[in-house]
Amino acid sequence: MPDLDNQGRRGRGYVVVAALFLILTVVATWPLALHLDTHVPGDPNDPGDYWAYYWDLWWVKEALLSQQSPLHTSLLYRPDGADLYFHSLMIAPSTLMVPITALLGPTISYNFLVWLSFVGSAFGVYLLALRVLGPLGSRRAAFLGGVVYAFSAYRFSRMMGHLDLLSTQWLPFV
Repeated sequence: MPDLDNQGRRGRGYVVVAALFLILTVVATWPLALHLDTHVPGDPNDPGDYWAYYWDLWWVKEALLSQQSPLHTSLLYRPDGADLYFHSLMIAPSTLMVPITALLGPTISYNFLVWLSFVGSAFGVYLLALRVLGPLGSRRAAFLGGVVYAFSAYRFSRMMGHLDLLSTQWLPFV
């Protein structure tokens, strides 16, 4: 018979760890929390790639809510349109964000994806480290591994306009 008390404690521990990673994310990306609905990370004087990802969030939402394929748009290269098969639409994250994009707009959706990538990366490595280290491993060491992975200089440089390269949260789960 499973030990439900122990499982409940473990689940609460995971929630606490995820909350700590969220707090670290807010602190590390400060002052983004003050401007979630008006700004995206990046240099406003540099027309970086973040506008393409911003458009991707909007377009995937528009296409899916109007029941058409997001892989073709008639909004580009009129009148024939353009196929987006080789465009970095980020179909999975953009589809995941459709409700948020529809309700709150692409700016909040974009920033939520940035935060989700930090928290997801840190928590994923935390879980992976716990699994690899086994019973001899330390939760502190696993937490530190999550911090080192998620808050690396590479990820902060990618935050400034490369949302697809920032999405490293999937790697530890795979």
